[in-house]
Amino acid sequence: MADNKLVEIPKFIIEGYSLKMEGGTQKPEWVSAGRILGKIGKASTFWIGDWLALGMYAGFTRGDLYNEAERITGLGRETLQNAVWLANSVTPECRRTDLSPSHHKEVAALDPREQVKMLDQAALHHWSKRELHDQVQGKLPVSTLPPTPEAVKLAKELWNWVDKARKYSEFAAVIAAADELAQSGRRTDFPPKKG
Repeated sequence: MADNKLVEIPKFIIEGYSLKMEGGTQKPEWVSAGRILGKIGKASTFWIGDWLALGMYAGFTRGDLYNEAERITGLGRETLQNAVWLANSVTPECRRTDLSPSHHKEVAALDPREQVKMLDQAALHHWSKRELHDQVQGKLPVSTLPPTPEAVKLAKELWNWVDKARKYSEFAAVIAAADELAQSGRRTDFPPKKG
């Protein structure tokens, strides 16, 4: 597994968006600070997602939770929703500190055992996010692939619509509602289409 040990924290000062090192910068302290900052950068997505998931158990309604989280963190709703989705999709037991959140996003659709295998392989072979993406595509069940040319065309149209819709704030709300419904375990039957 990845190196999870704590590193020695040099004396650095954070003021707003700037960082200064107390007493000058020596190479060992500079390296140590870089390791800390790298770990914080990679981990922050998961930390925020885990924090939001804990908020759901603290008695917040979903809308109130995101409103409060936006106010507290200053982060946008879409960023927060993406963080909680990733944290819920890739459990702490599956996460690797030597890979980026983008790597973890690539395996989110797999079951946890397969996530661990693919992330281990990505670390071992130093796969880029794209290389991992290509490997994961070969692991998805065939049943997830559209069976007919018409289904392929429809899937492409749907994907294009989703890709364009991402830029609208309302899209995040629709995805959040669908996610909440999916996680609730409730069955949803839509009325038959008239036609």
